[in-house]
Amino acid sequence: MNNRKAFTIVEMLIVVMLIALLAVLMVPKFIGQLDVAQEKLVKPKMATLAQALTLYKGLTGNYPTQAQGLKALIDPPADVADKWKNDDIKKDDLLDPWNNPFEYVIPGQTNTHSFDLISYGPDGKKGGGDDFVND
Repeated sequence: MNNRKAFTIVEMLIVVMLIALLAVLMVPKFIGQLDVAQEKLVKPKMATLAQALTLYKGLTGNYPTQAQGLKALIDPPADVADKWKNDDIKKDDLLDPWNNPFEYVIPGQTNTHSFDLISYGPDGKKGGGDDFVND
């Protein structure tokens, strides 16, 4: 009986080691796929905000100012509150897939006749080659 108990402990240790080995091999692949998925989400999220900003301009006559920012889509300024009523854009929509706020720049440096929406990517910092700007 003692031998069987020892054998069961050894078996359990082997199973735990195999699970740990699989985790070591699979977790980096999963994390890599998560990054890819987030990168694929950033452009559609920007497109949704860009459409809302275009509609905002169509209904109010102007894009939100730099000072008003994207928050104007959710909480419209008093001077346009009667023209802009939006139930589609939520607070979370103002965040990129890495939960950082999109930067809104008007006039845009890339889109000089309108605005830029910018996500600083996974690191949340300007530069570094992982930034995204709306088309």
